[in-house]
Formats: sequence, structure tokens, C-alpha cells
Amino acid sequence: MRIVHLAVAAAALVGGVLFSGPAAAQAPAAGGCYAGSELTITQGPRDTESGTMSSCGSPLLPGVSGGLLTIYYSPLPFAGLFGVPYPQATGNVAWSNGQQSTLAGVFNTNGTATNSFAITGGAAAGHHLVVTTSQSKKNIYRLVSALLAP
Repeated sequence: MRIVHLAVAAAALVGGVLFSGPAAAQAPAAGGCYAGSELTITQGPRDTESGTMSSCGSPLLPGVSGGLLTIYYSPLPFAGLFGVPYPQATGNVAWSNGQQSTLAGVFNTNGTATNSFAITGGAAAGHHLVVTTSQSKKNIYRLVSALLAP
């Protein structure tokens, strides 16, 4: 009898999980920016990628509604392929409330990617900015989101 009760309880639990639908995505407690623009890429000895961030909100950045993200890195041929590492990058964010944040981290330059940059100075220092980009066409990248994390 006990086995039947356990089987019924397990079936109810599985049925509830299977038929209740997926849970809505939760924003991290630290907030961030949930939309962005096409990234502008300037090539040179140190490549630059920049784009605007929008739909922002965070208790770490009161009054911020957007910002300009700029990332600088030295291009590496075949980065991410054949054992070639992704380049080290630095960058900054000019937030809409006038504050600045400086960034440092490894930058995955191949297509759709998520990169975590340490915020090394300025607003929200000590946290990370997790930047997600997507590639729609050859060398056309879009900033998808930039979320704050511990």
C-alpha cells in the first residue's frame, strides 16, 4: 500500500512539473540592461566594439536607464580555435546617470557569446557585467543584454 501512495505522489509531482509549463525567466537580483543596439566594430591594433544598452535597472546603479558599452581588445587570429585563447579585454560603461564603470576580462569574439567582465572600478565595482551578444550576419553583432552579477 505504501508503494502505491509513493507512486501516486511521484506521478502527481511529475505531472505538476510537466504540465505546469516552464517557469518564467527571473532577472538576477543585481539587475542590468535587458536590450541593446548593434555593436559598432572599429578594427586596428586594438579593436574596439561599442554599443548602447537600454531597458536598464539595478539597485547597484540607481537612476540608470541605459549606457554606452565600449570594449577594447587585441585581435587574435583563430581565437577560440586550435587552442588559441580568446583575447584579454578592457572596457568601460558610460551610464546614463553620468557614472562610469571600468571593465576587464576575456572577450569571446566568435559569434553568439556570453562574456563575464569584472567591474574593476567606478559604479558597481567588485561585481561582474555579464554581456551577451548575438551574431546575425557576418560581422554584424548585437548586444542582447548586460546583466550585473556578484
